This record gives sequence, C-alpha cells and structure tokens, in this order.
Amino acid sequence: MRVTIGAIIRLTLLFLSMLAFAVWLKQSGAIENAQLLETLYRQGNYIEAVLWTLFAIAFLVYSYKRPSVIAQRKNQFTALVFFLFGLSDVVEVQTGGWWKPWWLFLWKASCVITLIACFGDYWRNLPSKHDS
Repeated sequence: MRVTIGAIIRLTLLFLSMLAFAVWLKQSGAIENAQLLETLYRQGNYIEAVLWTLFAIAFLVYSYKRPSVIAQRKNQFTALVFFLFGLSDVVEVQTGGWWKPWWLFLWKASCVITLIACFGDYWRNLPSKHDS
C-alpha cells in the first residue's frame, strides 16, 4: 500500500489545523470555560456522526461499482457499520458519555471491532504484486 503525496499533504494540513486550534484554545483561556468545552464536545460528536455517515454513503455508492456480489455485500455491510457508529455518536451526546450507559459502550466497541475486522478482510484480499 502506497501513501500518495496528496494524502500526506491533506494529513499534514489536518494536523496543523488541529494544532493551531489547540494553541488558540490555550491562548484565549477558552479551555477553562466549561460551557465552551461542553459545546465543543457536543458539536464534535455531531460532526463525527456526519463524518461516519459520509463514509457510510461512500461505501454504499462504491458497493454498486464492485464487480462481484460478495464484494458488493462486504461494502454494504461496512456502510451499515459506519452508519451505526455515527448514530452512536448522536446517542453519546444525549447520554453524556461513550461509556454510559453500559450498552452504548458495547455498541461503540462492537462497531470498532467490526470495522477492524472489515479492514483486515480488505487487507487480506488485496491483490499482491505477484498476482499481476
């Protein structure tokens, strides 16, 4: 698996923007403001939910471009897991934490473990250089 220059640039820009945001929080004294932190927590979870839902949509759209039914089903299953993971972030905002109630923690952990398994399946089925 190769990392492209574009990916490196995007990740670097993301890291620098996160660093700048952290420095701004520290310099402005906003980090001591509990209400601001609560707002950041809530908004951050909603942003995460949207992000995971966008991943779900991308996997769903890509599934219809896959040549085999098995590959289509795998992508649709991955889309479902990403959607459920995003939905768990919305529930997290309502409950106040990812660890409470206990079933929310299990929900999130199940999604993470399943996504790791999906990635493992993808990695195992990558065509090797010797196949071509």
